[in-house]
Amino acid sequence: MLGYQPDITVKLNNEIVTVIEIKTPFTNHDGIRNKAGRNSNYLPKDMDVLKVALVNGVSAVYELVTPIGCYPVDVNGNMIVHHNAIKKNEDSIKAEYDIQWPTRPDYETNPKHGKPEVDLAMRELADERGLKMRRIKGWQKVVLPKPKPNLYTFLDCALYKVRLK
Repeated sequence: MLGYQPDITVKLNNEIVTVIEIKTPFTNHDGIRNKAGRNSNYLPKDMDVLKVALVNGVSAVYELVTPIGCYPVDVNGNMIVHHNAIKKNEDSIKAEYDIQWPTRPDYETNPKHGKPEVDLAMRELADERGLKMRRIKGWQKVVLPKPKPNLYTFLDCALYKVRLK
């Protein structure tokens, strides 16, 4: 037994051979930063779990990060944005479209938020723990069913393999 409860374990002949930790932040103004960012409590805990697994002889450990997005779209399928200010826009979209954590308008394009933020956090947290990290899959967008015709929902998926240095 490893002394912790990983999100997913794969066993072969009653021995744990793979451990997978999963993070599913929202793509709103603070979702990724609070759940999968460098200074969150969640992703560092995952990296600690993965390190313990490796030290205990687990041969393969992974982190799966799947940000969840939802935003309103116009008739052409383009994101509807009410305000240039991120938080003001989020509050307005939330009120009008009843989306609990609407995707920030610059999720795809801002180099300091979203996917680049996760990649940087994974790299730095792994390095601090004497680990090596490599993104082996992703970013791949998975379109989810629309809860309403004027909403777009998706998952962005990235899979990272973590090893001891």
